[in-house]
Amino acid sequence: MSVGTVPRWFGGVALTDRARALIAESRRRRVLTPLAYASLWHQAAPRTSQREALAMLAEPGILVALLTGGNRTGKSELGAMYAVASAAGRDAVIVDGNGKRPVYWVRKFLARACLPAHLVRKQPSDVWACSPTFAAARKQIRPKIRRWVPQGSSTVGWNSTSEAEIVIAGTGGKGIITSKAYRQFDADSQTWEGAAIGALILDEQPNSYNCLAAGLSRCVDFKARALMCVTPLRGKRDWLYQRFIRDPAPWMAHRSLHGVDNPHIDEATRQLMLASQPAWSRNSRD
Repeated sequence: MSVGTVPRWFGGVALTDRARALIAESRRRRVLTPLAYASLWHQAAPRTSQREALAMLAEPGILVALLTGGNRTGKSELGAMYAVASAAGRDAVIVDGNGKRPVYWVRKFLARACLPAHLVRKQPSDVWACSPTFAAARKQIRPKIRRWVPQGSSTVGWNSTSEAEIVIAGTGGKGIITSKAYRQFDADSQTWEGAAIGALILDEQPNSYNCLAAGLSRCVDFKARALMCVTPLRGKRDWLYQRFIRDPAPWMAHRSLHGVDNPHIDEATRQLMLASQPAWSRNSRD
């Protein structure tokens, strides 16, 4: 056996130096481009699927996709992943500093999740990730987005309770996610004007259809699509139910996720969480 291939023990298995180097490279790349290694859970119908939920955005003629589900179903995580991929663009590449090899991390994410390539446009762009308030954004969608951006991405005010940005590494400053708030629009609708965005992500429900319409008006230039991730708690008289569930337009799509299908959540813990809610809320959150 030549020098450099002497077996070493790793987890009870004899590995060559080459195998150990490959394992180290894989671990390094997971840190460098975490989204490339993300796994979307899939359960065959009639159960629910993160993969199919995100794939509905790629269906012909769809402008707005509504994703409903209870707590801990992974819908906000899905919104964060879509925000990062859309901001970076399908052809995003990070050069592995050790191996000097390009990593096409968005394409790898799409292939790993069995998602169509046209779900994400080629070029980097501005993306809006919208929350009820900036305080909610700071605790909910922003940490999830931060988890999936590539190493070297930079932030502006990301930990503040005001509008903030994260700039995706490797995009030459062209891939940006802006954290917006519905309360910001409610106070001054002009704060939701002026931009041309590559995707619109809405984490929980806007307070009005006008707020949604303002966001959609920013999608026109790039034929961008909107993903709404909502736990439906406002009943059947609310505008969201009226427009998306009862009488949906042909450019709208709807899927649901159910917590019992999520393999990352312990079912006993999930049931304990639901038990603390009143009956009407428990049904919606489930």
